[in-house]
Amino acid sequence: MKKTILFLLVTFTMLFFVDGVYAQQEKGSKGKGKSKEAIEEVAENAQDTSKKAINKGEEARKKAMEKKEKNMEKGKGKDKGKGEKGGKDKGKGEKGGKEFGQEKAKEGRERAREARSKRDKKAKELDTAIDSNEVKLESAREKIEKAKEKLEEAKKAGEISDEEYEKEKEKIEEAEEAAEELKEKIKEAKKTRKGTEED
Repeated sequence: MKKTILFLLVTFTMLFFVDGVYAQQEKGSKGKGKSKEAIEEVAENAQDTSKKAINKGEEARKKAMEKKEKNMEKGKGKDKGKGEKGGKDKGKGEKGGKEFGQEKAKEGRERAREARSKRDKKAKELDTAIDSNEVKLESAREKIEKAKEKLEEAKKAGEISDEEYEKEKEKIEEAEEAAEELKEKIKEAKKTRKGTEED
């Protein structure tokens, strides 16, 4: 196909230039003063042009062949031997089907074991956090009860004014709210723990 195109290109080039040469010869014979040298120069130009076209075609063909060879060396070519990934040869290498399947199953079991151990570790961390927060909650409740008792005794004894009593009572109420928030967080964490135990 490429050779045919090159041949046609050269033929048309020669045809147009040779036609131009004959036209010039006729004009020269009519007395316009064109010499044989000019005719030869035009013929040489036509030959040079056709040679350049042939050389370009050959260079393009060589480049295409070099590219194809490089692709074949890299394994991109169609003549690779085993084809693209797919079918029964997909990524197994030298192993047979049974060996390959057993290896994949072993890898799957190992991943499952790792996931289970990771989940258990997180569950233990969650248990530890819940336990420590429950201890903090109990301690905070005891302190709040002691502060309430102490505040009430001080009020009955008249040691503090009504204004100081209200300020201290507000602080105790804020501490009770914080303790309730902690209690809610502990409940949520316990729900989360139960959800992970069911998995």
